[in-house]
Amino acid sequence: LVGEAAHSGTDLAAALLTFAVLRIAMRPPDAEHQYGHDKAQHLAALGEGTFMLVVSAAIAVQAVVRLIEPGRHEVRATWWVFAVMGLVIAIDAGRVLTLSRAATRHNSAALRATALHFASDALGTIAVIAGLVLVAGGFQRGDAVAALVVAALVVLAAGRLIAENANVLMDRAPAGVEERVRTAVAAAE
Repeated sequence: LVGEAAHSGTDLAAALLTFAVLRIAMRPPDAEHQYGHDKAQHLAALGEGTFMLVVSAAIAVQAVVRLIEPGRHEVRATWWVFAVMGLVIAIDAGRVLTLSRAATRHNSAALRATALHFASDALGTIAVIAGLVLVAGGFQRGDAVAALVVAALVVLAAGRLIAENANVLMDRAPAGVEERVRTAVAAAE
C-alpha cells in the first residue's frame, strides 16, 4: 500500500508537469524555435519516465527490506482497504480513458505519457489487491511481493515511455518508412 501510495503520489506531479508543458508546446514557432515547441512534450515525458524509475527503485528497496525482515511490518487486509482499492481502480480507469482520448484527439505525447502513467497505476493497484488477498490468506510476505510487482510494472511503463519519447527527440524514422518513400518515389517516376 505504501508503494502504491508513493506511485500514486507522482500523479499530481505528472499532471502539473503535463499542464505546464502543454502550455509551452502550444506556442507558435519563433526566432529561436523555428519548428515550434512541440518537442517540449517529449522532454516532459522523459522527465516523467525518469521520475517513475526513481519511485520504482524506492518501492523495490522497501519491498526487499520487508521480505528480509517480515516480522517488523504487520499488514492488515481489512474490508475497507479492499473497498478503497476498488475505488482507486475505478478512478484510474476513468483517467486513463479520458486522457487517452484527449491524447489521440490532440496528438499529444504529454497526454499519452500521463495516460500510460495512470494505466500503470491501475495495474499496480490490482497487484496491491492480489498482495492483500495473500496477506488475508495468511501469507504476510504477499504485500512485499505485490510491491515488487508494482515496482516492475512501473519500470516497464517508464522504459516504454522513455524509449518512445527518446526516439522522437532523436528524430528516428518509423519502421519501414524508407521503403515506403522509395516505393512512392519509384511509382511517381
